[in-house]
Amino acid sequence: MTGHRPPRLKVDQFPRIERELAAVFGQLNILLGDLHRTHGALYASQDPRIELVSPLASGSDSITARVALQVGAQLDASLPFSPSTYQADFDPEENEQFESLVAQATRVLALPGEDYERSEAYRAVGLLNMAQCDLLLAIWDGKPAQGIGGTPEIIADAVASGVPVLVIDANGESEPSLLWNSSDSESHDAPTLDTVARSDAANSLADMVATLLAPPPGARELIADLEKAVDGKWGRSMAYPLLLWLTGARGWKAAFRRDGLKQSADQLEPMLSCFDGHSKSAEAASSRLLPRFAAADLAANRFAGLYRGGYVANFTLAALAVAFALAGVLAPPFKVLFILAELMTISLIIMRTRKATQSAWHRRWIDCRHLTELLRVQPLSAALGDLTLLRTHEPQSGGVAGWYARATARELGMFDGKIDRSHAARVRGHTLALIGDQIGYHRSNAARMDKMDHRIRHLGEWLFIGTIGACLAWLLAKFTVGPHVGIFGVDVTELVTFLTALLPAIGGALYGIRMQGDFAGSAERSRAIHWRLERLANAIERDPRDYRGLSRRLKRLTEIMLAEVDQWRQLSEVRPLELPG
Repeated sequence: MTGHRPPRLKVDQFPRIERELAAVFGQLNILLGDLHRTHGALYASQDPRIELVSPLASGSDSITARVALQVGAQLDASLPFSPSTYQADFDPEENEQFESLVAQATRVLALPGEDYERSEAYRAVGLLNMAQCDLLLAIWDGKPAQGIGGTPEIIADAVASGVPVLVIDANGESEPSLLWNSSDSESHDAPTLDTVARSDAANSLADMVATLLAPPPGARELIADLEKAVDGKWGRSMAYPLLLWLTGARGWKAAFRRDGLKQSADQLEPMLSCFDGHSKSAEAASSRLLPRFAAADLAANRFAGLYRGGYVANFTLAALAVAFALAGVLAPPFKVLFILAELMTISLIIMRTRKATQSAWHRRWIDCRHLTELLRVQPLSAALGDLTLLRTHEPQSGGVAGWYARATARELGMFDGKIDRSHAARVRGHTLALIGDQIGYHRSNAARMDKMDHRIRHLGEWLFIGTIGACLAWLLAKFTVGPHVGIFGVDVTELVTFLTALLPAIGGALYGIRMQGDFAGSAERSRAIHWRLERLANAIERDPRDYRGLSRRLKRLTEIMLAEVDQWRQLSEVRPLELPG
């Protein structure tokens, strides 16, 4: 919510504004109800509810708050200062109304505006409101800003960020309008007040609600995957853990360890102490955010294992099929059996590849990992008043992870308490701890991927050297003792034929595993992310102890942590799991 205060907002306009606000809330309630009935299986059973976040200033804010309460919406108060300091900006007759609205608010967030210029404090609370909302309500006279942090400036920020703005004309000269470039807009430039699309609100709200809230393709599948992770009824592919162990990238216990929900939840649980002393936020974080993060992390690990195990098994089976095809050369009486074994192996490869394609293991891995990384940073951002509801960090091909993360953020809700220096310091400490954990992960992952890549590559090289050695040995035998000398009852020519065909086939399979797994690329990406994280940690250490700067750093942290996910998504488009060949 943003809007003018008297005297810029005329008192005689209050009744009309209240009627138009009531109509907007009524239409939104109808649209939300329709959406809930259409997709009820994907949502909670409770009726949907509008939440209004407002600074509760006199004029537009207080009018909208009263109307919201009358229609049954939840009111959350976001204040630029502590309530006692804020009231100094009100006239005596406005204090009673302010205190009444604060008492009716479900949550109250107070920014440390006392530490800044007053105009900066008001701009900060305007930006915070924007970070909390799917839709910005604005009561605006259409005129330019008259100072820092005013209504026109907040509207311009929202438009540029892609937040829909529903404008109610402060002077009653036009019907409510929607300022918003929908997601299908062809423009790649940030919209401005001059370039943003404008439409009649009554005719545009339905499309806006559907775009922002309706489940995208894959939502039902994602929710089912998360529920299955909680049930723990998943099998496991052993091919990739075996490769990790055989290459020495991990020890036996580490390679075959099977972590559960608790191990995933343990990654996030320490950060929930950001909400200590704030019961509403703490309860929402522990009951909603934490289990969803754990389920997403576990599901991501499961699908990663299936996908990686799929290509390791396929290339291994392809080499085995070649071995069966060649074995008839060494044992002609069993050639029929070897041909049958070859056919069964090839059939197994085809079935596994079709299963992987139909089940979309790679896409589901990336979607779950994308969701995990969004939820990993969410408690830190939310503790600073940023629910990250903007539709950012979403691939062109989907968005189901972003949809689910935003839904979780709405349930987490606005932080309930004061963001003072001690609170910001606590969030800062957890941010640095998270960055440290991620640096450690990427350091070890780079070393692990390097070891796998080098050892598989060297083994492939030795196989080709072995092929050359077999050829040279046959030539030596041909010109010394003759080409048909037997070794353990097998003709040396037949044995050399077998080896010189099989060893390159195994080498080719190893090369296929290296290319599909992109171990060298993964190591390079981890080193790059490691470097970026170290730079970010150093920047946070140097920054002033300011919640606004820390909030910006958290956005950068999210971008860095999603970088690898986005690269894996792009890689899957050019290297899908296909039949070896």
